[in-house]
Amino acid sequence: PAPAPHHDPRPTRGPPGGDPLGPPSALLDKPQYLPALFDVRLKGSLAPQLDAYLLGARFAPTLDLGDKHVGNFGAYRVSRFVLDHPFADEVILRNNDITGEGARFLADALKSPAATIRRLDLSQNRVGSLIGFDVFCRVLERNMMLVELNLADNFLGPKDGRALGTMIAGNRKLKVLDLRGNRLEALGGEQVCSGMEGNPVLVTLKLEGCEVPVEVQKEILRCLERNAFGTW
Repeated sequence: PAPAPHHDPRPTRGPPGGDPLGPPSALLDKPQYLPALFDVRLKGSLAPQLDAYLLGARFAPTLDLGDKHVGNFGAYRVSRFVLDHPFADEVILRNNDITGEGARFLADALKSPAATIRRLDLSQNRVGSLIGFDVFCRVLERNMMLVELNLADNFLGPKDGRALGTMIAGNRKLKVLDLRGNRLEALGGEQVCSGMEGNPVLVTLKLEGCEVPVEVQKEILRCLERNAFGTW
């Protein structure tokens, strides 16, 4: 007689009972299992789970991966995905251990003529003081789609002020920029202010906790009011 098929008693990866991953649309309904599924150290096995979620959300107006720890590898996968499926109006990547390298990956998606992203949340990551962040800012100089960008709590410092200032001066679409919690200090604040002098569209710039001198903040506020009231 033919031998009985071998049965592996070891549990499958994922939550106990039923499909170990569930349908793609259900992935984010199981937050207790997401740290394992979206751990950037699991690069080889990360892609299928992340891609399954992205595929399930391919026509959704909001792509929400906030607090999922996808890292730079996840930022790369998201970048590739939105290039192939340009439907998302908002992308949330808050608190994902993304560095300047990940920001560079996202820049590839933002510079595409087919890009549809209007709101991008990169808050609580680590994109500051790396070459990739400079690339990200250079792309945003010419981006004509993004209207809201959240870079709060990203370890940006005085050295990042130049990239931010150049981006602000060249951009003609961004309306809201959140830089809260980044220690730009006097040098970085002055460079951001210099960029504001040449920007006619930005109307909200959040600088709480950036340690920018009051005099510089007042000058930035003057530029924001000028843009808001159309007195360029």
